Amino acid sequence: MIARIVNEDKKKFLFVPIDKNIIILRDNGDKEKSCDGMILFGENSICFVELKDKNVSGWLSEAIAQLKSTILIFNQNHHYEDFPIREAYAANCVHPRFQNSCRERLTEFRNKTYFKLLPKAAIKL
Repeated sequence: MIARIVNEDKKKFLFVPIDKNIIILRDNGDKEKSCDGMILFGENSICFVELKDKNVSGWLSEAIAQLKSTILIFNQNHHYEDFPIREAYAANCVHPRFQNSCRERLTEFRNKTYFKLLPKAAIKL
């Protein structure tokens, strides 16, 4: 298990698979890297999820890049302001915890995407 959904309030939710299901092409025709999926829940709440199973350094950078790419495309086509709760989860079962030293990355991610980045494996709805 790479991640788990924590849904204590038993909210209805919908998981939408993105990677390998929704093809996003760049202007040059190459396939854009995308995150694994998105979860819609509650009243207009959304989170994007990237799941990793890697014991390599750099997994978090790769996950962040995939999340950022997907969210920026989402933001071009939808009004992110319509979603009061906007989160992005980078989960890796090999590295379930992250170092606090990545605070700058979290801030940069939020400033560029308007989503809160949560590098952890417990996805709280």
